[in-house]
Amino acid sequence: MSSDVPSILFYILAALAVAGALGMVANVRNSVAAAMSLVVTMVALAGIYVVGGASALPPVVRTLRDRFGRGGAGCIDGRRRGEPRHPAAQRRPTADSEL
Repeated sequence: MSSDVPSILFYILAALAVAGALGMVANVRNSVAAAMSLVVTMVALAGIYVVGGASALPPVVRTLRDRFGRGGAGCIDGRRRGEPRHPAAQRRPTADSEL
């Protein structure tokens, strides 16, 4: 009985994801309803990942964390937190700081 629970949850979440996707397509004119259908679809897909063991999810999270740093989205231009925008923006020593 306990081995049937993940498969039942999978089918329920898959049906919910398909229904949400169809709801998004059907609600093209109503943007709020389409957005809510998209949320339902994403939550159902997240549930499918969790039920399936999420074997592909930890490498994705690790890659995003390494790319953008912890605790925020980071920069969208590919820089890590704290990196200058370009090499010319690096601080060069001035005559006053060399003394």
